[in-house]
Amino acid sequence: MPNINYNNQASTAAESEIYRLHLKWFNGSKGFGFLVPEKDTFDVFIHITTLQEHGLNAIGEGAILDCEIFDGNKGKQVKTITQVIHPGDINMMTRAENADGTVTMGGIVKWYKPEKGFGFVMADDGQKDIFIHKSLLDKLEIDELEDGQRVKITVKAVDKGREAVDIKVVR
Repeated sequence: MPNINYNNQASTAAESEIYRLHLKWFNGSKGFGFLVPEKDTFDVFIHITTLQEHGLNAIGEGAILDCEIFDGNKGKQVKTITQVIHPGDINMMTRAENADGTVTMGGIVKWYKPEKGFGFVMADDGQKDIFIHKSLLDKLEIDELEDGQRVKITVKAVDKGREAVDIKVVR
């Protein structure tokens, strides 16, 4: 039986460890995402095929999984899911919100440069990145955005692509 590492203390056994992991983000259209341990700071990669092996086609915000992890070529990865504590709110993909054509979805701040006054969010729908202008942050009284932050973003189509009309930091 594997050692269960809920407190993320080092295991002395040579067996694999199971971590309780929380969803950081998952992009359903790209088929991958990252999880983080409850009491540690590293990221763990998860692929859609690992979810499918456990009978899931997606996970959403608030998902909690017990997983066996291993050190892969590019970092820690989920080997197997041992238990789904909570699948999270699965529907993180685009959904129509208003008659004005805006949509709301989850995303991750790709980058934001305050000195330039703009940045971009990678959207969960896998479509083109979403432009964020400083004027929106000023209007919403948001001081800064950090690379990698999880956000809920309302978007409108513009000539050059997509632009944020509302943004909320999730974590």
